[in-house]
Amino acid sequence: MVVLDFDGTLADTKKSTIEAFQKTFRQLNLPPLNEKLFEKFIGLPLESIFKNTTQLKGESLKKAIKLYRKNYDKISQKSVRLFPGVKETLEKLKQHRVKIVLVSNKGEGALKKLLSYLEIDHYFSLIIGEEKMKEKKPSPFVIKEILKKTKT
Repeated sequence: MVVLDFDGTLADTKKSTIEAFQKTFRQLNLPPLNEKLFEKFIGLPLESIFKNTTQLKGESLKKAIKLYRKNYDKISQKSVRLFPGVKETLEKLKQHRVKIVLVSNKGEGALKKLLSYLEIDHYFSLIIGEEKMKEKKPSPFVIKEILKKTKT
């Protein structure tokens, strides 16, 4: 079994992530995003990113996350690209009957849309988005959750 992440591992999502956050910040009348500082947070759960970059809490935080997801869905297909060699590597793993699990802090809906758009969705035997994880990456307990889910 091989366990992979999506953002920054299979695909370059930096541009779309930053663009979606910038748009969300503008819509919420928040100060502009410091891109260099923000880059440190890419790949973390959305709640953590907003908590580290804003003062939002409670319902305001939930609203921001929902708005970000809506923005990301619109922006991502225009700018997310697979890194060179990813499709070929996934194909070789599948040919060798390696079980490929994708785990991401990205929402599962957005993740599945992107995988389909990039024409790599069929390579994965299991796709785990942030909604299906009690712990979020980079917690070491994520691996424990993955092992539980692959046994069923």
